[in-house]
Amino acid sequence: MMFMDLDNFKDINDSLGHDVGDQLLKDVAKRIGGLLRKGDTLSRIGGDEFVVVLTGLKSPDDAGQVAQKIIASVGQPYEIGPYTVSTGCSVGIAIYPDDGADATTLMRHADTAMYVAKSSGRRSYQFFSADMNLRATERVRMESGLRGALERGELQVYYQPRVDLASGTLTGTEALLRWRHPEHGLIQASNFLGIIEESGLIHSIGEWVLQQACTQAQTWQVYYGETFSISVNISVRQFNRALPARVRNALEASGLDPRVLELEITESSLGRNVEESRTILGELRKLGVRIVVDDFGTGVSSLSHLRRFNVDGIKIDASFVRGMPKNVDDRVVVKAMIEMARSLRMNTIAEGVESEDQLELLRGMGCEEYSGHLLGEPVTVEEFQRRWLSFNDKVVPLAPRCH
Repeated sequence: MMFMDLDNFKDINDSLGHDVGDQLLKDVAKRIGGLLRKGDTLSRIGGDEFVVVLTGLKSPDDAGQVAQKIIASVGQPYEIGPYTVSTGCSVGIAIYPDDGADATTLMRHADTAMYVAKSSGRRSYQFFSADMNLRATERVRMESGLRGALERGELQVYYQPRVDLASGTLTGTEALLRWRHPEHGLIQASNFLGIIEESGLIHSIGEWVLQQACTQAQTWQVYYGETFSISVNISVRQFNRALPARVRNALEASGLDPRVLELEITESSLGRNVEESRTILGELRKLGVRIVVDDFGTGVSSLSHLRRFNVDGIKIDASFVRGMPKNVDDRVVVKAMIEMARSLRMNTIAEGVESEDQLELLRGMGCEEYSGHLLGEPVTVEEFQRRWLSFNDKVVPLAPRCH
């Protein structure tokens, strides 16, 4: 039995309308059905969830091959009215009778495996295993803890510096979410981002991070005197028609100059629906904020799309930076990115710089800014101020915590 769930369907439904969402579900069902044999069963059990029952398989590997075909087919773009819509799916697989002797147990275990696949990066499949029940239980506990974490003051914003590669002067800082768990200590956002996205908490927590970052940046601007940018990551779930209003509210509440704020948006977010992305970016540009493409090189945005988005900069993904000293292909790719950005008058930022060798290569290629462990780990606001903003024995006060 296969249990599958579409990626970001709610966002598509909310932004493009229920008619587009309904047609997408029909098109997805048609594609899946076209890959099945006579005797296999496909059913939609609600929302954007589908179940497939495969019979007469010789081995579990056969189910894996079918899952791969389904993921590849569902992941191709859809032409629905005036829109080009992109989605994907995550698939969980349970095998009879090893993973359950009845339909209810099989479906529950396939559902558990699907959530593991989704949390592993989406557009993948997973076979059920016994330890997944423990992981599913832990996931429920984490989600329960996160639901009250903001009110309990457990969420914090850490700040990572960014500097000019030529002069070494501070040019910006990135606001990064952390969870100070009462039992497990400090947890990075990458360990719970999937949970807050799937649960819908990303909207309230993401808005809080944005407000906190803007308020802190305004405080620094008042007391530090010189302007440096503050960047905030926007997840794929946040990148919708409601984003410009949320950004406007954060700017107005903090009094921050919009030119100080940078929004980091991933290639995958921009590429889901090009026309919709252009509309959202246009509204953000009217506010005066800067747009940077995050994790550049890992998505599917073409050069023509990048030009149409009219962004201010690109952030070269750490995976390319990491491999540069020993991998000539990574060096070629990074150099090409920098030259392309320069030709389009875009700023270039290298993230994840860990060594002097990487830094020297980037300097030789003409990269403008960098961040990473070589420069400094993400730190609390107090530590960031101590390292980067103290001058002439002047003490910079903390910004008030937003609620």
